[in-house]
Amino acid sequence: MRSATACNGATTKSRLGLLALFVVMMAVHLWSLMRFPLPSEDEAWLGSRAWAFLHTGHPFGPLDAGVFDRFEGYWIFFPWLPSWLQSLSLHACAVPALLPLRLLSLGFGLVLLSAIYAIAHRLGGRRLGFLSVLLVSLSPAFLVASHSARLDIMTATLGFLAVALCLNSQSAPVLLNALSGLCVGLAFEVHPYGALYGPTVLSLLWMTSHGSCLHRRSVWGFAGGVVIGLIFYAVMHLVRYPHTYFTLARIAFGPTHMPPILHPGLLLKEIREMSDMLINLYGIPILVVLWAVFHLLRSYSRSAKILLTLIGSLIVGFTLLVRNKLLFYTILLSPAIDLIVAAWLVGLVQQYAPSTSQGAKRRAQRIRHNLLRGAVCGGLIVLYLCPLTRPLSAWWIFAVQEDARVSYQRVQQKLHAVIQPQDSIMASQTFWFGLHEHSYYSWEQLVFYRRYAPGSTLNQALQAFHPDLFIIDDHMRIFISDSGGTHPYSLYLRLPQTELEQFLAHRAQRIAVFDDPAYGAISVWRINWNRQQDKLI
Repeated sequence: MRSATACNGATTKSRLGLLALFVVMMAVHLWSLMRFPLPSEDEAWLGSRAWAFLHTGHPFGPLDAGVFDRFEGYWIFFPWLPSWLQSLSLHACAVPALLPLRLLSLGFGLVLLSAIYAIAHRLGGRRLGFLSVLLVSLSPAFLVASHSARLDIMTATLGFLAVALCLNSQSAPVLLNALSGLCVGLAFEVHPYGALYGPTVLSLLWMTSHGSCLHRRSVWGFAGGVVIGLIFYAVMHLVRYPHTYFTLARIAFGPTHMPPILHPGLLLKEIREMSDMLINLYGIPILVVLWAVFHLLRSYSRSAKILLTLIGSLIVGFTLLVRNKLLFYTILLSPAIDLIVAAWLVGLVQQYAPSTSQGAKRRAQRIRHNLLRGAVCGGLIVLYLCPLTRPLSAWWIFAVQEDARVSYQRVQQKLHAVIQPQDSIMASQTFWFGLHEHSYYSWEQLVFYRRYAPGSTLNQALQAFHPDLFIIDDHMRIFISDSGGTHPYSLYLRLPQTELEQFLAHRAQRIAVFDDPAYGAISVWRINWNRQQDKLI
């Protein structure tokens, strides 16, 4: 009876602890949801697509228009599932809005944390689950991903949900592994980088079955789920207009998103970029991660082997499949790193725990041990999460001090002061939310046009779209260059600086220029299309 009472008390405390963690976490995230990060070009791009889906049923928005809509069945190219989900969040909105889209991302973040808890609880119990959720929920990667109306948080949620289903499939191995495979297939539909979870789950199935997974029903269940997801992908994107799909894939993403595994000569470069990305994400606490990995390698426990298989598969997959090692994408693997750190810390606590045989006679020693292990683990957690040691956390702490909504509205007001109601606009996607009533083209359509019409000049591309205004901000300025760099974007997603400057000098007048603390220098050019054509290029 006493044992049962103690067990019930521990369960109640665990639930209260999780509830307290959830309340605090939600308070922090809801307070900072619109304060950080600044509204970005990808959020407006996806928001415009969701808004169009709400009214047309197709995942193709005004910021996609210009080149892609020149092909039959053009609306089949972009992901269907995230556009549908984001359109649901906008259903009650009279105009496109960023807040509902970010709330949806935060909702996916909560599901991701639930999946992390399920994984950790399966491998180490409530204590590991609690600490893992704490570390993930306060990690820079989670803060950025769950506060951005992007596809990364959806992809990561489906991927780790697949892992959780796989590791907790003992009661119904075929069904739960089939659902795991379906999650992987849907993750791929959301974003092609979701493919990295397929080999990850297969590695876990192989490891947990001692190498005999090919003879187990769980693998066939997983494979069946993946096939269902891929059939859904094929029906939504490939079956009706295959030529359009592959042509648009070449125009839009071919040069910048080709998986490194298809370029063996880039392998060393990709490994170096992978290392740089992790160092930039974690800063000094990367030493804590390496130390945790070292200790898990020395462990012979089944949980340690599963965690090492998980992170090893994700890192290898990320290196081979993800061409652009950007901080946005780190949410695809960072929760697994946090799981490893949490597992090491829990093991450290158990290492300092006194022997149960000592009983009440050594109560003082037990208290000292508890204080010591609490101080050690608390110090390591502080080091791991401290903004002063993690550059991205420091950036968040600094940026969140100013409300991003205020910055965005400030820029919108300045733009509205010089834009006329009938003007068509070409600019970064970022400002579309406030200017959605205008005919608004993304500047990236100029790049896509020159791939669509090889040999065409920038002058010809601009004439094809005929915008009244051309707006340049700091984000676009990064991509204006005559010489490409080493990154795929700097090589293949750029506007020739000399051609653009000549065009603006001969055909446009700068009607406004202002500096904004958040968005940098912004210049607005009005193009005079009635002026006689100059032979510029």
